[in-house]
Amino acid sequence: MIDNETIAKKIAFKASQDNAHDVALLELGEDVLFTDYFLVLTVDSIRQLEAIVEDLAYEFSKLSNNTVKSEGSSESGWVLLDCEWLIIHIFINESREFYRLDEFWINSREIIRIL
Repeated sequence: MIDNETIAKKIAFKASQDNAHDVALLELGEDVLFTDYFLVLTVDSIRQLEAIVEDLAYEFSKLSNNTVKSEGSSESGWVLLDCEWLIIHIFINESREFYRLDEFWINSREIIRIL
């Protein structure tokens, strides 16, 4: 069985292979009780967002044998995949720029950044 950080890295690289950009994997640390990692990424269109949501949920379930809950909608430009210890935030460009989620977690450890 592979550890959680390795699974999170594999999901980050899968997102990059699926043409996501500005992929950031953050370890949140002990101050955050609801999850261990955030994966934040950007896609270029709603169609791409819908495809990558499905692909990453499948990949996570395959690697971890856990289920994934989805929140948000592609029309809003932001979908969250709740994988318990990993939360994946998938944005279209405009939503990522508007919400600037990365800036809220400046004390986190950046594990991966793929531009």
